[in-house]
Amino acid sequence: IPRTLHQDGYKWLDDKYKLFEKLSRHGIPVSKTEKFLTWNSAKKAFQKLQKPVIIKPKNGSRGRHTTTNINTEDELKKAIEIVREISFWPIMQEHLYGSVCRATVINNKLVGFFKALPPQIAGDGIKSIQELIKDKNSSRGERLSEIIINDDLINFIERQGYKIENILKKNKTINLSAKTGRMYGGHTEEMLPTVHPKMYQIFEKAGKLVEAPVIGFDLIIENPKDDPDTQHWGIIECNSLPFIDLHYFAEKGKIINLAENIWNLWNK
Repeated sequence: IPRTLHQDGYKWLDDKYKLFEKLSRHGIPVSKTEKFLTWNSAKKAFQKLQKPVIIKPKNGSRGRHTTTNINTEDELKKAIEIVREISFWPIMQEHLYGSVCRATVINNKLVGFFKALPPQIAGDGIKSIQELIKDKNSSRGERLSEIIINDDLINFIERQGYKIENILKKNKTINLSAKTGRMYGGHTEEMLPTVHPKMYQIFEKAGKLVEAPVIGFDLIIENPKDDPDTQHWGIIECNSLPFIDLHYFAEKGKIINLAENIWNLWNK
C-alpha cells in the first residue's frame, strides 16, 4: 500500500471494541459489544446482552479461540478460559443470525462482497449426525475441505442441544461450526453485483471512518440483497489484511479480481 495514502486506521482497527465504539457513534450497524476483565464484570455484561452471546479475543481473526451460542454462565466461564489461552482482553458480542459476509473496501469503495456459509447437514430421520457428516464428506466437491469431527465441532453442536450420535429429524438443518467457508466444508458465493444499493453507501461511510485504504469488514446479515434497514444485522469486526483472493475463488457468483484495485492504488 503506498505510504502516501492515509493509514491511521491501521493503528487501531483490529481492536473490535474500538471499532464498535467508532462505528456505532456514527450510525453504522454493528454487533452490540461489551468488554470486561473480571468474572463479575463478565456476568454484568452477560446480563446486559440478549442471549446467546459470543466470546472472542479483542484482537484477532479467523475465529481463533472464539466461542458462539453461549446461553448459560457455565458456558460463559468455559468460553472465557478458552479465549484467555491467547488473549487477556476478551470481549462479548450479541449473537447475530444470518450469513457471515466479507465486505472488502478499497480506497473507500465497496469492491467485493463475499458470503461464506458454515458446514451444514440436513437430517433424514434415519442417520445420526456422525453418519450424515460422513456422507457429506464422501460426496463433497473437490474444492471443499473435509468436515473434521473434533472437540470444537462436538462442543458447538452440544450448545445447540445435540450430540454426535443423535438422529436429526427429516429436513432439519444444523450448522456444524461457527467458522465459515470452503476450508471448513462450507459453501461460498461472491454477491457484489446483487447486494442492495444501500450497502455501497454504508461501506463507503464505514471505510472513511476507519481511515485505511484496504480493509475487510466482516458482517452477519440475513439477506444482503434486501434493504438492510429492514433487517437486524451488524458488522462484527474489521481486518487490516483481508484475503482478497476470497472474491476470486468463490464457488458461485461473478469472479472479482481485487488485485487490480490494489494495483490501481499505485497508479494515481
